[in-house]
Amino acid sequence: MVKKLTTSIAFILLIFPAAGFAHSLWLTASNYSPEIGEPVTVEIGWGHGFNKKEALKKNMLRKIYIISPDGKQSAPVKISETRYRFTPGRPGCYAVGAEINPGFMSKTTTGRVKRSKTGLDNVINCMRFDIRAKTEIAVGAKKQGQLSSVRHPLEIVPLDNTGTLKKNGSLQIMVTYNGSPLANCAVDASYEGFKGADHAAALSVKTDAKGKALIELSHRGKWILQVRHTEPYPDTTVCDNYMYGASFTFIVQ
Repeated sequence: MVKKLTTSIAFILLIFPAAGFAHSLWLTASNYSPEIGEPVTVEIGWGHGFNKKEALKKNMLRKIYIISPDGKQSAPVKISETRYRFTPGRPGCYAVGAEINPGFMSKTTTGRVKRSKTGLDNVINCMRFDIRAKTEIAVGAKKQGQLSSVRHPLEIVPLDNTGTLKKNGSLQIMVTYNGSPLANCAVDASYEGFKGADHAAALSVKTDAKGKALIELSHRGKWILQVRHTEPYPDTTVCDNYMYGASFTFIVQ
């Protein structure tokens, strides 16, 4: 029992360190512009970003899925705990989504436990976490003005063609919460190779009143955008807040 509790606390400290929620889930693809019938490998990342990647523990992942251009959802082929493969059968934009198992974390006067307030003494606060990731892949002809969505509660939706992004260009995005634009939401952006502190980002902006933000693309390579959003939990005797985390990854030529 002690070993099991210690494992739970260690997992929660990964998600909610002393400085607050910091870990993210993200996806990267072996090819962002494949041809029809060309296999694509999608890798799951976990940690503080590309250069501070950590091991994704077994059973943390809830699911990973592909949404094809016609809106149909399918499951990729599992290669390992963090690598999956799919083969696109038609041209268009494929959205790939993933999520870890959601859960509760309560901070008490004697430590943190992975459960709600129910039955606990000396609770300081409680959070229900929901962490998800998305990337998109343009197959065949370049994607033209199509919005990719995996219908996550909190989601970053690109408004520009991510198949044609260039260094020193920009990407306009919209952040949505339950399908509606989310204003004044902080968006952290980093590129592969950026060297900063655990909680630092290469660029931070906020969405406008329409939930939109512009990301200036200063480097070539893979980029990750990260957002977080907190809402009150409906029953404060059970928990205090919902915490949603979402990421979106893409490549700049």
